[in-house]
Amino acid sequence: MKTKFLYIAALTLLVSFTACENETPFDTQSQNDAPIILKPYNESGSGSFTYDLANPDTPLYDSVTVTPSNYTTVNWYLDGQLVYTGLKINMTFPVGKYALVIEAVTTACKRTERTGSVTVHPYDTDPYAAAPSWGRYLAPGSTATLDGQHLDEVMEVIVSSDLYGQNAVSSITPTPVSAAQLTFVLPADVAEGNYYLRLKNAAGKIFGSDALVVTNNPPEPPADLETVIWEGNCVLNWGASNVKLTKDDLAPAAGKTICVYYDFPEAEYHNLRITTDWWGGNLVDQFDVTAETPNPFTFEYDERCQGLVASEGDAALIVGFGETITKVTYK
Repeated sequence: MKTKFLYIAALTLLVSFTACENETPFDTQSQNDAPIILKPYNESGSGSFTYDLANPDTPLYDSVTVTPSNYTTVNWYLDGQLVYTGLKINMTFPVGKYALVIEAVTTACKRTERTGSVTVHPYDTDPYAAAPSWGRYLAPGSTATLDGQHLDEVMEVIVSSDLYGQNAVSSITPTPVSAAQLTFVLPADVAEGNYYLRLKNAAGKIFGSDALVVTNNPPEPPADLETVIWEGNCVLNWGASNVKLTKDDLAPAAGKTICVYYDFPEAEYHNLRITTDWWGGNLVDQFDVTAETPNPFTFEYDERCQGLVASEGDAALIVGFGETITKVTYK
């Protein structure tokens, strides 16, 4: 009899488990659940996302997975401006650097976000101007000088409150100094705030450029400010691998100190020479680079150097063997 009762108990327990296993799963998500951005998820776990776009025709193309999916809206913001709502973005933006926020918000107004950045690079043939970080601050009525490329093609500088440059707060005729530099005067009636600089050529095409902060109290530029002329990773190997700086690249550095930054990997030997595009006269004669050589190596881009560049190919070359050139600046 005892065995019979044990058998019946076991059979009852088995039926109970089987019934649970056959139940249909049900969705427990609701609008009151806190939203979670499940994907994309960067490996560092910091929730920061960086998009590096080769040119203004390269789209920001990505999608997100969120929960609770049926009750959540995804918003994409660049510099605080809503540019898209949806799970999958496929949009192009003007050249520039933007702060990115991906926001997920439920119908019950619960929200979360991921932050990051979007950088859109210019075409080599496009006008583009970039200011150092302190130079983005400009007082109404003051003069700005920007470095860049193809700036002699710029007929109009647009100060805009939207990143596409359509909402122009002011339109300014610049004074091009060279292809590598232009100057403009900010009107005195521009209100304090954050703006975008957009450049228009003679054909009416608008190009992206740097951001601008208009303030009545701009910071003073640092005394040791350096402006980048060239940046990369060039392993010097005489004619096979050199750093070339055009006359336009060097124009803003006239009369100033040029700084050449380099790494010093093991090599058969280490030489450095700064010559012209024709390998004629030297801006800096060839010398051996040692562990005691200053880094950055500096020299004055004086009238003699400017004359050599102008007369021998309109460019300077940093040549040699053994060093890895990482950056060239002037100050």
